[in-house]
Amino acid sequence: SGLTLSVDDHGPGIERAAQQRAVRNGRLGLLSMTERAEAIGARLELANLPDGGTRIRLDRTPGVA
Repeated sequence: SGLTLSVDDHGPGIERAAQQRAVRNGRLGLLSMTERAEAIGARLELANLPDGGTRIRLDRTPGVA
């Protein structure tokens, strides 16, 4: 079967444009996480939680590398 990893942070949340703004400012954490996920055939998703905070979810489908 596949793999799913989900981490919730109950802080203030993250803006939709945060990744693009971070890259422009030379902060590559989110971009690096996305590239590493893609390198193993996974997908990284960032989402705001309904009550505030952020969810980072990594999904990997079997047979994809």
